Amino acid sequence: MSTTGSTLQIDGELVTSAHYTALLAESCRRLEQSGLAPGAGIVVCDDSALAVILAAAAIQQLGGTLLLQSSTFPLAPEHLIKRVLVARFALDHAGNPVAESLMGAEQLSFPAGADVIFWTSGSQGQPKAVALSWQALAYQAEATGERLTISEQDRLCVPLPLSHAYGFGLVQLWQHFSCHLLLESRFDPARIMKRLAQEAISSLDGVPSMYALLLTEAKRSRETRQRLSQVRLLNCGGDLLPQALQRDYLAVIGQPLLDGYGLTEAGPNVAISSPECWRLGSVGRRLRGTEVRLEEATGELLVRSPSVMQGYLDDEAATRSSITADGWLHTGDAARIDEEGYIELQGRLKEIIIVHGQTYPPLLIEDVVRQCAGVAEVVVIGVRYKVERGDSILAFVVPQYTSNEKALTTQIRQYCQRDLPAHLRPRLIQILADLPRLRSGKPDRVALRSQAIRMLAGR
Repeated sequence: MSTTGSTLQIDGELVTSAHYTALLAESCRRLEQSGLAPGAGIVVCDDSALAVILAAAAIQQLGGTLLLQSSTFPLAPEHLIKRVLVARFALDHAGNPVAESLMGAEQLSFPAGADVIFWTSGSQGQPKAVALSWQALAYQAEATGERLTISEQDRLCVPLPLSHAYGFGLVQLWQHFSCHLLLESRFDPARIMKRLAQEAISSLDGVPSMYALLLTEAKRSRETRQRLSQVRLLNCGGDLLPQALQRDYLAVIGQPLLDGYGLTEAGPNVAISSPECWRLGSVGRRLRGTEVRLEEATGELLVRSPSVMQGYLDDEAATRSSITADGWLHTGDAARIDEEGYIELQGRLKEIIIVHGQTYPPLLIEDVVRQCAGVAEVVVIGVRYKVERGDSILAFVVPQYTSNEKALTTQIRQYCQRDLPAHLRPRLIQILADLPRLRSGKPDRVALRSQAIRMLAGR
């Protein structure tokens, strides 16, 4: 633990400073015995938050590279294990550190600056290994904490996996600012509300779907509304935040959801909103020390900062295509930047809808569909299929509850007729029990696009 003043809780259980110190010492001892040293690496094959924290702290003490492994991604490729990994690290059933030696590792070195390796699904759902340095992560912690005015008094509630850059970055905040960290191994609205009631939480982080569930509880419970309204920072990331959800939080809770934007390849944070710096529909302004610009021809957002990745491990071609010679990272996201520096995302470039030669973000249509009371999730896909004027638009909808599909479809069409011009109204509306998803949990738009093409071909 960084200082004696900060505390760490996991699923409501306090990890005392003495216990943490003893566990870290044992973790270092076992990893050293397994051959961990600068240039060598370990993989954490454990979703336990404490295992990730201990492994990261041990790596910082001993040198080497930390490869984070999660149940949401496949195991590290065998060629990578044989090349550079010397141990698998985990906690056993009694909570003791275990380092399983990987015999036969060739002991080839990780490249300099590849201190932590994250798996990212990428826009096509193909996992890539993103290499970040401790210097990059330190910059992220300092710039993010500065934007959010984090101090030793803050109590951060984090119901996010630490094997992803979003959750891992919040651990760096805890270490950098000696604040209090309360981790949840899974998201459960009842458990979150219990933490808010008992722990005077000042900062809550989550993804839009999590906040949508909390809002449902808040609409039913005055106590839930009061607890959420007392949290200083309701931070949101990990996916596009629907404006409808943001408006509901302002109306029901009286607090804004503080949207942010990042990607693993950028460390991850690029822009963050704060109570003093936010706008509806915006992900905030760039962090101090981060540069952003738009590519003139495409509107793609490019980023240059101290936390841009070293590259994709074992994929020089992908690295070269993602980072320019002068250090600008291609995000693959379309955006707008206003005169005051607020960034408005429009979605992935590959998802942009083109009609009559004009480009439109799917989010524009999705926000209208989400206004329908019975809609839980919606993904809008534009497909060029035998239509001279541009893309055909299809909406895939997950209902909030079992309902009359015909009635819900009719209601959605009524909203679209009211709020959208004719050329942006979905041609087809498909009700699904759930959306196909990537390993990260995000909707699999590639699979939905294939389904949309089949649907159009069958008409």
